Amino acid sequence: MSHKNKIRGYNHEVSVRDKHIDSGISCERVPLSGSIGGKYSGDLAIPTVSEREFTVECKARKDGTGFKVIEGWIKNADILCMRRNNQEDLVVMRMNTYLKLMGKYYGET
Repeated sequence: MSHKNKIRGYNHEVSVRDKHIDSGISCERVPLSGSIGGKYSGDLAIPTVSEREFTVECKARKDGTGFKVIEGWIKNADILCMRRNNQEDLVVMRMNTYLKLMGKYYGET
C-alpha cells in the first residue's frame, strides 16, 4: 500500500471513529487496523450492551472505484440491501442513517 493510501485510510478510520464519539457512541480504533485478526478484526470496535462488539471495516477511495454503482443503487433510499447468490445479504446506508440507528440502540437519541 502506498504511503498516501495508508494516510487516507487512517484519516477515514479516525473520521468514522470521531463521528461515532460525537454522536455519543463509544468507538475505538483496533490495533494495527485489524491485521491481527480474531478479537482484533476490522478497523474499529464498538462495544455493545452485551459482551460482543460490533466491528467496522472502513474503506476510502480517491476516485470512488467500487462505490459508484452502489451510490447509483441507493439514490435517495435510506438503506440498500444487496445479495449475491448463495451469500448473506449486505446492508448499505448513509452515515447519518447509521448513526441514528446506533444512537437508538444505545439509547442516546
